[in-house]
Amino acid sequence: MTTSDNTQRGYAAIGRVCAHWSDIEWFCQRIVEVTAPFLATDFERDYVRHPLTIVLSHMDGRNRVATAKVFVEMSVLKSATKKKVTAALNRIDNELRPERNRYVHDEWIVSRHRAARTTLRPRITKEQARQNSCIKMETRIFSNEELEAFADTLGAAVSELLNLGNEIEAEYAVAAPSLKSSEQALLGRAG
Repeated sequence: MTTSDNTQRGYAAIGRVCAHWSDIEWFCQRIVEVTAPFLATDFERDYVRHPLTIVLSHMDGRNRVATAKVFVEMSVLKSATKKKVTAALNRIDNELRPERNRYVHDEWIVSRHRAARTTLRPRITKEQARQNSCIKMETRIFSNEELEAFADTLGAAVSELLNLGNEIEAEYAVAAPSLKSSEQALLGRAG
């Protein structure tokens, strides 16, 4: 593999992280849009969807996940489905989101041999009392395999949400058979 191939491989993995995260945020938005009309019987489905889309489009990823969890909990979904969806969203929020943020917002230097990520949050520390303070910045070296593994982890989370979306869609198809089929499609975009 040439130097430029290795460098491109590292950048491609970082790009996949971004693309998969975009899918995760989109799935969270769709969960909210689909469950919202079932929170109360007087919702008009078409009326609710458009304002929700506007509101959700102004939320960051963490708030979309939190909103999706609330709407799932308040929904008419079966308890087992609620638990699975909430567990998946908790894992995304507590484990994957912070790591994704480091991938996206930290400084990267990708060379022919490795990629280095520096967290640009300097910390002033004192190793021992009565010593001068020193400033430390976190730097971590990554192999392309590690970058690709995290991108694959996010891809697996997208697949899990797609499968859970199919479960939600099936439950709502039974709960509300009068919905138009286009409105029943929870996750109309392939991951």
